[in-house]
Amino acid sequence: MALQLEPASLPEVAVYQPYYAVARRQYLALAVGLYKKASLEGQRAIEGEEPVRFLASWHMSPLPSDLTVVQLIFAQDADLTYQLSIADYEFVDYLIDVVALVQRGQPPDFTTAFYKKLMRYED
Repeated sequence: MALQLEPASLPEVAVYQPYYAVARRQYLALAVGLYKKASLEGQRAIEGEEPVRFLASWHMSPLPSDLTVVQLIFAQDADLTYQLSIADYEFVDYLIDVVALVQRGQPPDFTTAFYKKLMRYED
């Protein structure tokens, strides 16, 4: 499951830069590029089980402060569909984590923090 990442242009990235710590900005162009694709196929590792494939999709918006609705469908099963309304800059932050994971040679996946938010199980 190879993910082809295309960096976003400098003007597209510039509007997001103030939202992130300097250390996270190294992945920002690729994360915004992924955001522009409006979908992501990946797999969630399940302890002691086979990974579960998912398809995430969302509608792009030009402003980091806009809200987007992210939809995740697990294992191509409509009963395993979840939606989350989230600010673009916050979602791109989760995409930064996806990019970092992919660059380490791992399959695309969101962080546990993202899944907690998606399942509305936040601390």
